[in-house]
Amino acid sequence: LAHLVLGTLYCWGNLISYAPESLLYYDGLGTEAHGGATADAVIVMPITIIFQCVGLKVGGSWIKKFGPKLSALMGCALMASGVFLSSFQTRLVPFMLCY
Repeated sequence: LAHLVLGTLYCWGNLISYAPESLLYYDGLGTEAHGGATADAVIVMPITIIFQCVGLKVGGSWIKKFGPKLSALMGCALMASGVFLSSFQTRLVPFMLCY
């Protein structure tokens, strides 16, 4: 489970080229409606990096409270459930909130 979670950040870099049109822009319109402009979905990776950095502080406090094994399990379960929930999203903003 930990290896699955660790690869989640880099997974988006590969999946963005296969993402459906509704996940590329905030308004859900396709590439033709935006004249081939850079997709809004490129912001997903930097936001994921920011929240992983925030998660480092949270994880540190969890280690003090629950120990390393339980805190790793909780963090992995939280991230894996977010990726699972994001697979059901059809719009960019809800996708970003789950991912």
